[in-house]
Amino acid sequence: MSRSPTARSRCWSTWPAGYSNQEIADESVISERTVRTHVSNILSKLHLANRTQAAALCPQRGSGQPG
Repeated sequence: MSRSPTARSRCWSTWPAGYSNQEIADESVISERTVRTHVSNILSKLHLANRTQAAALCPQRGSGQPG
């Protein structure tokens, strides 16, 4: 599924800007549930408890992508 890495990257790059799951979904043309899944996967890979901790890793929008 070629869309997933792009959508995941968009989730990563937009939440530091304070976008809600629905705003990310609308911009990415994916469902809010898919955004929640991507966010959960990113947090798990980074061993973080929440979006606030992840946002602290990238204080500027688009500053990077998780490994």
